[in-house]
Amino acid sequence: MLIRRLDIVLWYKLYNYFIEKIRRIIVEGIYIKELTTQCNVNKETIRYYERLGLINKPNRTKSGYRLFSKDTIQRVKFIKKMQELGFSLKDIAVFLSIEDKNLDESINLQGFIEEKLNEVQARISNLENFNVKLEVNSNK
Repeated sequence: MLIRRLDIVLWYKLYNYFIEKIRRIIVEGIYIKELTTQCNVNKETIRYYERLGLINKPNRTKSGYRLFSKDTIQRVKFIKKMQELGFSLKDIAVFLSIEDKNLDESINLQGFIEEKLNEVQARISNLENFNVKLEVNSNK
């Protein structure tokens, strides 16, 4: 009976060991330090995006460290680029939900897209006008 109990304990430990190894291989995650370095943001920004639901909740290692998927790198870079273009985090959340096909039914998608398109075109027009003014002033 003692041998059988030891076999079960040994089997359980081996099972957990290999399950953890397989999980890490499948996830192939990155730690928050690497994510912040590759995306040029700080840890608080990543945690804030996580709280807002802009990025998926990461898996955790047995030690409790966050283990982000590699897709999170592109997602954070997209968020930063959209912010640089003047979009709010609320707007970015809608864009991401469209991409994730996880759209809130209360959002008028067509109206939202048309509104953002008009805003972008107005911004382009303003930048073109400013560019002309700069060129005129540089020729003086």
